[in-house]
Amino acid sequence: MRQLIESTHSVLVQTLEIPDEDKNLRVIEFDPDLFYSKKPYEIFIQITLFKGRTIETKKVLFQNIVQELNKKLSIDKDSVFIVLNEQPLENWGLRGGQIASDINIGFNINI
Repeated sequence: MRQLIESTHSVLVQTLEIPDEDKNLRVIEFDPDLFYSKKPYEIFIQITLFKGRTIETKKVLFQNIVQELNKKLSIDKDSVFIVLNEQPLENWGLRGGQIASDINIGFNINI
């Protein structure tokens, strides 16, 4: 599972241009009896991120994730389901409870 996290994070750094140290990732593995997914999906990736990326950037992100997981972990590209949960900056509380739209987050989200 560690390699799944590392591979996904490296794509986020490369494609979304986030800082390498901006790492808030987790893997949740469900018992097959407690989670159902339509075939051919076996890997479900949900990414919560700041709103602002273009459709082109999202297309590249999706392709880069499935290619990286296929290359590093031999995961079938068709088995990966990705959902982006985009939130405006004003919905994030960071750095001691500050609203993200009031601080410099340290990277560009409008790519």
